[in-house]
Amino acid sequence: AFSSFFNDIAMQHMDVEKDVFICLDAARVLRKFSMCSEEKMILNILRKALKKTRKTYMQAYRQTENRKRMYKDALIRLESKMRFKKVIKQALRVKAKEDADRFVKALELEQTAKVKMIT
Repeated sequence: AFSSFFNDIAMQHMDVEKDVFICLDAARVLRKFSMCSEEKMILNILRKALKKTRKTYMQAYRQTENRKRMYKDALIRLESKMRFKKVIKQALRVKAKEDADRFVKALELEQTAKVKMIT
């Protein structure tokens, strides 16, 4: 029963987080057995596996967090760039409107000047 239990654990290849819990459960179960040299050796192997698995899990977690942070920063930069573009477009629209108003006024003045010249 003991060796089949260990084989079951060895056969299960799930994601890293589950592996950590499987190793922990195995270590708990092994502690209940009387400690012969074979069991101690297996327990040590499991501890090493757990340590390695925890390390890879933490690395994966850190990488994910870093990636999240990078995406968040990129999104903030993009949003600020879009806001900046929006402000520039608005300013250009206002300037274009002012220019158009000035042009219309100039045309009106020209028209009134022509009308005055005719009369």
